[in-house]
Amino acid sequence: MKKAMTDTQKALAAPCAILLILLFFAGIGAFLGYFSGYDDGYDKAAAESMEKYTLTDYQILQLALIYTESEGNPLAVGKNNDLGCLQITPVYVDEVRRITKDTTYCHTDAFNPEKALEMFSVVQDYHNPSHDIDAAIRLHNRAPWYGQKVLRRIQTIKQYEEYRKIVKK
Repeated sequence: MKKAMTDTQKALAAPCAILLILLFFAGIGAFLGYFSGYDDGYDKAAAESMEKYTLTDYQILQLALIYTESEGNPLAVGKNNDLGCLQITPVYVDEVRRITKDTTYCHTDAFNPEKALEMFSVVQDYHNPSHDIDAAIRLHNRAPWYGQKVLRRIQTIKQYEEYRKIVKK
């Protein structure tokens, strides 16, 4: 059963949607600029910096978690009161507050992808400072099937990264 969106969720919906649209078009622009040889005034320096950027294993993990949890939907609401792209729970927010001693974090912050990743980083940096991938997955969700699902997504993203390197040549 889906819950009605709160006023805070509604207020965050438009900015999140705009951010996703801008990121989508920025990605399309980089893609088209790369394959069109930087025609039509495309900023060559920006495209080259994008080409050189390679995701770390930890960033790939974050993308895999986001896709596994919500398929990238920053406004996702789960059946167990988990919110946002990383499906942050109230207990998770409480842990962030405990670690940071900052009571300004609230559960609806999870609808903001930046804040969700910030809370994720707080918990991971505290409990998993070495950023071990397997430990990070277990820390985020201990379900036995969950780890395998995330690891499959990691492999998919890594394959994409390899293809991206080939295409760049």
